[in-house]
Formats: sequence, C-alpha cells, structure tokens
Amino acid sequence: GLLLGRQVNCRLSVAGRLLWDVHYSTDGFGRRTTVVPQSTIPQSRIVLFGCSFLFGEGSEDGQTIASQLCTEIPESQAFNYGVPGWGTQQMLALLELWCRELKAPLKLKRLLNI
Repeated sequence: GLLLGRQVNCRLSVAGRLLWDVHYSTDGFGRRTTVVPQSTIPQSRIVLFGCSFLFGEGSEDGQTIASQLCTEIPESQAFNYGVPGWGTQQMLALLELWCRELKAPLKLKRLLNI
C-alpha cells in the first residue's frame, strides 16, 4: 500500500508490453494528491470516494478525476479518497468514523454516487 505523504513509482507490464509507468503521490492523510490550478483560491470543497478508477490507477496525479474536476471547476478543491478495491461500504465506514470522532452529525450538501 501507499505510505502517507509519499510518492511511489508504479510500472505495469503485461506480456512484455509496458502499460504504464507513473508516479502516485499521497498527502499526510493518505489521500491521492490532487493537482489544483495555482491561480485559484478554493471557495468550495468536494470529497470524492471510490475505487481504483477514482484513485487514478495508471494515471499521473494531474490526470485523476479529482484533478480534472479542479481544472473544470477551478473555484473548488477536490479531496481524492479513492482506494483500489474500495466500495460504498468503506465510504460509509469512513463517514461514520468521522462523525464519531467529530461528535457531530455529518451535513452534506450533495451526495453523488457514480
């Protein structure tokens, strides 16, 4: 697995053919690094949960769904909680943990399941 606040090189070959050679970066919370346009100050935050597709397996940091979302909606900051193999049950467990630790109910503006 990925270590917190680290960068990992990932190379995948199948039958001698290189499929990808990329770098994965995570922040101090274990989230995949999201590339945000330099000139913007985020006005809203988007929390994304998902599996390897959201994580961006085989993609550089700037090519992930979260990074592309920040490019399309530059006034927002997206947090990529994608983890290969994760599903909605892990998302629910993480949300429940946050609520217990914060001792407060979770308030969502929107919940989108893709």
